[in-house]
Order: sequence, then structure tokens, then C-alpha cells
Amino acid sequence: MSIREAFDHFLTAPDIPQCLESYDQLKQLCGPDYPSIKQQCLSVIPYRQKQLFAQLDKKYPKQNLDSRIVVSGAGPCGLRAAFEARSLGHHVVLIELRSYCSRHNILKTWPGTVQDLKDMGLMTFIPTFKPHGHLHLGTREIQLVLIKNCLLFGVEVHFGEGVCGLYFDNGWHVWTLPYDQATHFLKKPEQRAELAIQPGEQNADRLESVSKVDFFERAESMDGGIYKSIPEKDYNLYPFESLIVAEGESSRLVRKLGFDRKVQRYNGAIGIVVNLLFSPNVKPGSPELKIEEFVRTRAAADWQKGPLGQLFDQGIELENIEYMRGTDTHFIACTSKIQHLVNCKILKQMRSTTKECLDSENVDFDRLRTWMAQQLAKACGIPPECPLAKKNGIQIFDFSCKGLVTPLMRYLEQDGKRGLILPCGDTFQNPYWPQGLGVNRGIHNSLDACWAAHLNKIQPEIVEEERNYAFKVMDWTAFHPGCVTEKGWEADPMTRYSLHITKSIVMNELETGRDNNVLPRFRSAAYPDN
Repeated sequence: MSIREAFDHFLTAPDIPQCLESYDQLKQLCGPDYPSIKQQCLSVIPYRQKQLFAQLDKKYPKQNLDSRIVVSGAGPCGLRAAFEARSLGHHVVLIELRSYCSRHNILKTWPGTVQDLKDMGLMTFIPTFKPHGHLHLGTREIQLVLIKNCLLFGVEVHFGEGVCGLYFDNGWHVWTLPYDQATHFLKKPEQRAELAIQPGEQNADRLESVSKVDFFERAESMDGGIYKSIPEKDYNLYPFESLIVAEGESSRLVRKLGFDRKVQRYNGAIGIVVNLLFSPNVKPGSPELKIEEFVRTRAAADWQKGPLGQLFDQGIELENIEYMRGTDTHFIACTSKIQHLVNCKILKQMRSTTKECLDSENVDFDRLRTWMAQQLAKACGIPPECPLAKKNGIQIFDFSCKGLVTPLMRYLEQDGKRGLILPCGDTFQNPYWPQGLGVNRGIHNSLDACWAAHLNKIQPEIVEEERNYAFKVMDWTAFHPGCVTEKGWEADPMTRYSLHITKSIVMNELETGRDNNVLPRFRSAAYPDN
């Protein structure tokens, strides 16, 4: 195989196993690291592909720090944090339980989020992406772009391993097990390949009421995730100074390390996502590829004239529905009230909590997969020959609450050695569709966590102050062009968040009589007008 062929295979690798295999081939042909791969490839690849190296040169680490950062979770947020940490010069270890990209969901993206990915070679890895009009990308596409960047920059990756806990041995370590042992140890439920049920992580029995919508769930323990001895065989140890946890909302690690959760609950609502592959014989220009993308809500006066009305006539009552088309999939997302799903026999019976309603024994899988998925596809104009995606073709999940972990970070200390724990992504703050934030805010809080991990090495005395500032600004960030910059994102929050947000927070806190010392002290001199 020639260098050009190997590089083409790497660029077009459709999943994690092919990424790892093609990258190993590239290293065998070119050399072990980014400079050698770049040098060998530039002489044989076409001009368009050379742009990837021109873009990545701007982010390649200028120094290598004596610092180890472990990232647990290889979703978009964990991968973005891992890449940025490596770009800052840290030795980064990325650990992911799954060995493939299992999610097809299509995510709405802000212009700045797209530009951030373009700066990492999005248009080279996915040349069919259109950076204009409706901006959205599949979760899998984002993951593949970031995984390939992490590999090129030398992030140490371990797929098919799960972080099971922490261990102290002259320094802090995570300990991991291979996939089968880890899923058993972590008690992760087995699910049908094409189905994913997420009954919500908030344990109703442990919620303390603060108001009608605000609740508080205390951590399971302060040190339950720290093991004095490792209770399993075949484990691996990875040392860290900072641990970024990006395991999704279902992460139990942070719940066992003293992180509480603030929970806001709303009227019981269930989210349903359907991912359908393009029909087998689809061709460029096919009517299937011209289906109009749309969002419909029952709040509209004419809701009965569109797909919501069509579904209502079939006995399916939805609050809203959205259709988007990816590079090879059709994506449908909708919400419904629990009682409506009981009425149409998707849920077998009403139970006292949302989590109990979504228990696998209470869901009619066959009716969900066949009848409901088919009706949703028909209402969107998707051809009946389009099959469900083999991985997570249908997802049904609790959409009635959102959570935020607290504190924002935590230090572990033993024998004079400190380890910094930083939740990020959905582990840190659940996405909430009506706010239109999702992965956009997730990437920002991942970069904020990366910035805290970087400061933990170079300026540890200001870590907490910087982390608090970044969270305040991120929490105010909304889907508005003025909230974030549209290019040049780096770990430093000041490269991403508009200063107008900081000014708004200051004014709000002055008006409400709260502490208005928003900017960290070492930054205040640079912004004297605040």
C-alpha cells in the first residue's frame, strides 16, 4: 500500500476500528508521529488534502509538558477536551468503553462550532458537508473528525476499556477493565442493538425538594469510587494529575466521588429519536435526498395540517417533531407526554415515576420499532425501504428534567499528591432541547474543563477562580451570535465567550445586590472598563 492510499483510507475510515487500523498503517509507512507523517504525506497527496496539515500546524503543541491528563469518554465533548489538552502540550490518555461510534443522532451546530471543526479539518474529512444553510452534523461524524485529530497529535487512546474507579499508589490513577468485565462490574444493562432506552439518571427516591421544579440529589458517597485494593483481575492503571470525566449523564463515577446534582423537573415528557439509513439504492438527486427539513410544534395554530396532524389521525399524539438529514441517515426527533405513549400502547402501563415508566419491561419494543417508527417515517416523507440504523436506531429517553453537578470540580489529596476531577459534557450538565444548546454548550464546558486541567499544571492557585468564572459565563450563553466568537476557539475562555456576557452578568449582580466580582482577579487588570 502506498502512502497516498494509506492516507486516503485514514481520511475516509468510517468507524473506530478502521481509524485505528489505517492510522497504524500510516505510521508504519511514514513514521511514529505527526511531523513524520506530515513530511511523508505532503509530497504525495493532492492540494486539497494538504490543507489539513496547514490547519493542524496551528494547533500542534509547541512544547511537551510533564503532565498527564486522563479523559474518560470519547463522545464529542470528551474528544474535544482530549484534543485541546494535547494541543496545549500535555500527555493525554483517552479511555472509552465502546470500540465503535454507536450514535447517529444529528446535532444542530452554531456557526462557531462548525468553524471550530473546520479548523480541525472537517472539510477534508467530510468533503460533502455544506457549511451554509441549516448547520448540523451527525454525532458520529463529529467523533470521527476528532478521533482522527487525536490520533495524529499522539493522544494515547484505549477503546473497549471502561474506567471502573480510582486507585492511589504514590499518585492518583484510574483503573480500567476490558469491555465485558467493565460492563459487568459497572452493571451497565444490555440492550437490543437497534434500541437505546435512557430512563433518566435522577433517582426519584433520593431527590430533595427545593421548590416545585428545583430538586437536589446528593452524591452516593465522597470516596466510593476510590479503591484501596482493586477487586478485579486484568485491570490497567493510568496515572493522572487531572481527570476529565465525559462519560455522559449515566456516569456513576462522579456520583461516587462527592458530586451532588441540582435537578430541575418539568411536566413528564418523553423524547423519541429515530435514525434511518438511506435506502439501499439511493442515488445523487433522488427525491429521498430532497425531503425538506422541518420543525413542527403543537403550539402552532395550524399544527393539524402537517405531520403532527397526520400522526394524530393514526393515534400518535406528539408535542413537537423535527426532521433532519445527515450524510447517510434520516433523523427524526419528537417528544410526547407519558400518558399519550400509554394510550398508543408503546408503554404498557402508567407507573409512579418516569424512570419506572421507561423500565425495559414496561416498553413494547416491537410496537416501538415497527409501528411507531414506520408512522414517524411516513409522516416525514421517508421511503418505507429505509432501514433502521443497526446501532441505536430508536432511542427513547426521559425528557422531563435536567441536571447540573456541583461542585464544579474537586481535588483529591493523599500523601501530598493532588488529583483534580473535572466533569464535562453531559456528565457536567444535561442538554435540554428547548434551549437549543446541546453539543454547542457541551464543547464549551469541555474546553473550560481542559483550561482548568491546564492551569492545574502551570498555575494551580487560580484554578478554582477560573473554573467558577468560566461556568458563570457558559451558563449565560444562549443561541445568539453575540454570545461566542465565531473563530479561533482555544481552551482559554476569553478566546470564546463574548465580553458582553461578562458585562451583563456584572450588571445583573449589581441590580440584585449580589457579589459582582465576576472576572478572576488576574484578568481584571486586562479589562479595566468592567
